[in-house]
Amino acid sequence: MSLAILRYIRRRGLIPELSSDQPLSVIKLNTSTLEGGALVSLVFPPNASHPLYALRVARHPEQRQGLDANYAALQALSRVPVLEGTIPRPVVRDAFQGIPFTVETCLEGSPLAIEIALADTESDEQRLVHLLEPVCTWLWKLHTSTATGEKAPFLPSIAGTLKYFERHALLPTEDIRALQSYLTPLQSQPVPQVYSHNDMHPNNLLYRPDGIGVVDWERSAPDSPLRDLFMLFTYAYLFPPDRIVPAEERYRSLWTDTTPVCQLFRSTLHRYMSPSPIVQDLDPRRAFCSFLAHTAVAIRETGPGFARERLPAITRILIAETR
Repeated sequence: MSLAILRYIRRRGLIPELSSDQPLSVIKLNTSTLEGGALVSLVFPPNASHPLYALRVARHPEQRQGLDANYAALQALSRVPVLEGTIPRPVVRDAFQGIPFTVETCLEGSPLAIEIALADTESDEQRLVHLLEPVCTWLWKLHTSTATGEKAPFLPSIAGTLKYFERHALLPTEDIRALQSYLTPLQSQPVPQVYSHNDMHPNNLLYRPDGIGVVDWERSAPDSPLRDLFMLFTYAYLFPPDRIVPAEERYRSLWTDTTPVCQLFRSTLHRYMSPSPIVQDLDPRRAFCSFLAHTAVAIRETGPGFARERLPAITRILIAETR
């Protein structure tokens, strides 16, 4: 399908750089199968070591949510000067034989997931800070430049998340009831809305000597700015690739230890809780609960298998620390 779409793009002259008769190479990525997610292929010109474009194709004509969200985000954020060069540029949105597709430019860079895995394996905290600090700075730029001035309920999906845990028997009933008592009061708290990436996994981040690149905006939407920050540290620090230290130890350390990574997390969080366009009215205890609530929602979205492995650690810490 990807090659057929590229021939269609060339035939119609939708992308001038691809209008010649030179052969192109296409590499299909192993992308997620989340509902609404797109199939992604990288497009290489002849003799090139780096792809020029990324082609996204809807898995089904009626499941194009991710495809549309990604393209809309790139269109909106390409007009934000402070983000220039850090996100792909939207190029084409069209359909071939009823199948929607989009094309965006490719960013150069090394996958941050690989860099983090190496730093974690070597227990190199300074290297980890060096990798995460630019991401925290970039998130601040994203959130402050896209703050809407509006507020919405905090974590509207937490009730559904707890029901999901119960339905799949992922936690004992008494633990679910404890989570309800701690997290449900946070639901109604209004929080500022910003443009949120909503999937700050290291696989979606690129490390570059001059900064970072951020790709895969298929889950982007207006949301609390803390969601991006919390998801970043959940995936990059608590559950990094090839993690060595148990997650429950790292949960506690984020809030108490004086190691470089923990200090980075707390200083970044404090920035969001200080007077700013995206101020969060959270005391430290509520911030702790908020972090674990966001983590629980993120884990739910990964499916029962992943959740069954990680949830007990979250629950033990939350119940122990909030009593």
